[in-house]
Amino acid sequence: MSVDARIKNAVDSFGLPVENSVYHGQAEEYLVFNYFTLPRTFGDDEPEHEEYFIQLHYFAPLGKNILEMKRQIKRAIVEAEFSYPSTVDASDSEARHIVFEFKTIEGAD
Repeated sequence: MSVDARIKNAVDSFGLPVENSVYHGQAEEYLVFNYFTLPRTFGDDEPEHEEYFIQLHYFAPLGKNILEMKRQIKRAIVEAEFSYPSTVDASDSEARHIVFEFKTIEGAD
């Protein structure tokens, strides 16, 4: 299963839109993810694995209490066998914005 599919499957039960990189919908509450990779464990000058550094962005309206959703998202990330996420509150005057940062290592294609 691809990393994209693993991320989407991890948070699918929340019933929120989930997109890679950009969300174009109208929902006030949604998730967006992005990542970069670094090659790891080389053999014959080729990487055997890639380490994925993932960010999952949770957007919600300003007045919404998001404490329980933050706990549920962290739990879902760990249950999907990613590393335990760190969080950054990137909220501004327009919306709540929580960034979950976590990792995984996958076989190189």
